[in-house]
Amino acid sequence: MKKIFVGVDGSEYAEKALKQAIEIAQKFSAKVTVVNVYHVPTGQDVSQKILDKAKAILEKASVKFNLVSVLNPNTPKVITDMAEDEKFDLIVVGSRGIGAIHAYLIGSVCNKICYDSPVSVLIVK
Repeated sequence: MKKIFVGVDGSEYAEKALKQAIEIAQKFSAKVTVVNVYHVPTGQDVSQKILDKAKAILEKASVKFNLVSVLNPNTPKVITDMAEDEKFDLIVVGSRGIGAIHAYLIGSVCNKICYDSPVSVLIVK
């Protein structure tokens, strides 16, 4: 296992997922790529704050990492496409995000990632 992909949205579940990915990365000397997918152009500032927080956690853990911010309304597709295109070994996501009501209406991002993913997915509670 060399490449771990983590989706973050600023939720406590995403932070738990990031910490779990770091533990795995440390055991395998893997690189962690963190992505935040935001939906409107004005969300770029929020996305940057989320990634800044992730960066501080990653730097403290002394793991290799990359941060990515993507403007796209389809979070699951972005994550599964990137996982396939960049040949990640594992996707790590939180079981719930910040948009619980939104997820109820359109379906869980986590569920869609699990269903469509070309690689193994770890769901962190």
